[in-house]
Amino acid sequence: LHDGWGYGSMFWYVYGLVSWPFHTWGSFQIYLISLRCISAAWLGVSLFFVIKSIWLIRQRYTHAVLGALFVLAMPAYYFYTKAFSVEFMAAAIGLAGIYWLLSKKFPLAFICLGIAIGLKLPVVLFLPVAGVAMLVWYRGIKQVTYCALAFGLGFVLANPYLLILGRTGINFYIHTLQTNMEDNATGHGASITGIDYVAWFNSVIIVDYLPLGLVLICTGFVLYNLWQSLHRRRYSVLMTIA
Repeated sequence: LHDGWGYGSMFWYVYGLVSWPFHTWGSFQIYLISLRCISAAWLGVSLFFVIKSIWLIRQRYTHAVLGALFVLAMPAYYFYTKAFSVEFMAAAIGLAGIYWLLSKKFPLAFICLGIAIGLKLPVVLFLPVAGVAMLVWYRGIKQVTYCALAFGLGFVLANPYLLILGRTGINFYIHTLQTNMEDNATGHGASITGIDYVAWFNSVIIVDYLPLGLVLICTGFVLYNLWQSLHRRRYSVLMTIA
């Protein structure tokens, strides 16, 4: 429970176990490379599910590959400043959940979303869209109960101490969540000045994740797909864009 970052325990187990041989018998440089390779593997999983999801909707490999290229066009994905990070793992499992959602395999989708949210809480932004899709496509009290149980199972898989330690584990999670929310609200430190949403957007997002040209291209594609989907009543596309 010595994790003040608020990441799910599964993240530490996976990265720790896979990189352990390199840490034990290799040099420090090899150890760092091993951590980056684990992140690269998760990126590969993300690209796989991006391609699978778009193929499921469009049935065209050109569209699917284009979607994967848009992900790779974000510089931070292939030149990341940290040796390892939970975002790669959470994104990969979250995208797997979206694929299973589009495949209408809802319990499996909600297990994946539960794991992803358990790894890093901001993935919870996916949940309202998934909930609406479930209610539209998968009606019935029994089905909703299955999905709720699947989500809870995924969340506990990401943080098994919640089940093992009971109230102690739950209190730890809540305390860590509160601490991280306060940290985020102050721009990672009340003593740091000049860090606000505009500064993050201009110095980090536009530079590392969404260069302005990519934003304009993606916005154009999204608007085109929205118009086309509304015209043809392709609600799965609308859900994916959401």
